[in-house]
Amino acid sequence: MTMLVTTKTIPQVQSIPKPGGSLLAPPHTTLLTALQLFEAEAAAPRSALDLGCGSGADTLELLNRHWHVVAVDSAPEALATVLTQAPVRCMARLTTKLTAFEDLQASQLPPFDLVNASFSLPYCAAAHFGQLWTEVRQMIRRNGRFCGHFLGLSDDANKASGMSLHSLPDVFALFAGFEVEMLNGVETDKAQSDGSVKHSHVISVVARKK
Repeated sequence: MTMLVTTKTIPQVQSIPKPGGSLLAPPHTTLLTALQLFEAEAAAPRSALDLGCGSGADTLELLNRHWHVVAVDSAPEALATVLTQAPVRCMARLTTKLTAFEDLQASQLPPFDLVNASFSLPYCAAAHFGQLWTEVRQMIRRNGRFCGHFLGLSDDANKASGMSLHSLPDVFALFAGFEVEMLNGVETDKAQSDGSVKHSHVISVVARKK
């Protein structure tokens, strides 16, 4: 089942070449959509927080588009991968920060034009999500954007203790004071190697702070 609310043209997603010719996972469509919206406004490259940056596909896309990026993750190996992948010419625009979601504080970071959270927010413990979201909202400048993903209540992750899942009304409530520019909810079933079937419910959002 797919649900789509207010969307703009979705850009093509391509993998990023790594040094040596192999491919890094492509940047997420939510990020590409947000960048397209900034470019439509003739906005110059600005500053972004990549929250839960993982192996850094989104961080590298931002750097390649001349953004200044703070890449945050709780896993040292993730940040090490980002630093390994980032081109030398981009290093002056990259800052890495090792921290857990529950320790993230807006007061310790500058405001950002973009907060990107690709499939990271669901891994914030439910008990800490409210405080994390308060901090995220504070980090985004007026007319800045959020792009990222939430997991819906029907996702199989709902069986995992402590993860943060949200209903569609929950997600809309999170973006009070924002213009929701894209909201796309998709539910899929995927066969696993052990013969089981995993049900996923992903809610993708791009929103501009008013």
